[in-house]
Amino acid sequence: MKSALMSRLERSVVLTAEERDWIARLEREERPVAARTTLYAEGEPMADGHVLRYGWAIVRGRCVNGRAPILRIYLPGEIIGLAELGRAEAVHSIQMQTDGSISTFPRVLFAELIADAPRLAALLVSLSSLDQIVLREWLGALTRMDGASRLIHFLLQMRDRLAPLSGHKSARFELPFSQAEIADILGVTTVYVNRMFQTLRKEGRLENHGRSVRLLDVAGMERDVGYRDVQQGLYTDWFT
Repeated sequence: MKSALMSRLERSVVLTAEERDWIARLEREERPVAARTTLYAEGEPMADGHVLRYGWAIVRGRCVNGRAPILRIYLPGEIIGLAELGRAEAVHSIQMQTDGSISTFPRVLFAELIADAPRLAALLVSLSSLDQIVLREWLGALTRMDGASRLIHFLLQMRDRLAPLSGHKSARFELPFSQAEIADILGVTTVYVNRMFQTLRKEGRLENHGRSVRLLDVAGMERDVGYRDVQQGLYTDWFT
């Protein structure tokens, strides 16, 4: 079965045999990892990168007043460690959110990739730049929206980020976070998260059962929070 990383990349370009071989090198050794496993601890030297083959991972910020914010969510097919290339050590803790599997490779392999497969390296950089834009949009939501609008923005963003895995946008998706963890993402209290979900259910805007979420009013939600999918239309003309 085609890997999640391969599927993500092939949405933008037709990979050459050499580029496929390079991806195979990055994904050569796959190993299972359990939920809550720490991939990097804050301050730990970062000698390796990881391809997240299966499952979800998160970046945790420093604990303040007993709470550690969730700063970033990694999905299958994404590379953990690419954003940290400019640091010799981990600035934040990165851990598995769910059971999953990863392929670990030495970080120096990035330098070889740039020299030997520059187009593939440019594609990874371009995808990483989209991640930065998504994070900017999220920062804007955190600084200018109330809690209810943040939740709506977050749910819409996760729907769009999951689309490359299934090949289409689905109003129904799994969200493997407790309400306390969603509170750590949104910067609100757990009680407030519970109240917001109740309100959205009563308004007929979503359904949620356990970790499953179904958005019932996507167009209205997008309009209410001024949401836009900034992941669409990856620009590749500069390197293809």
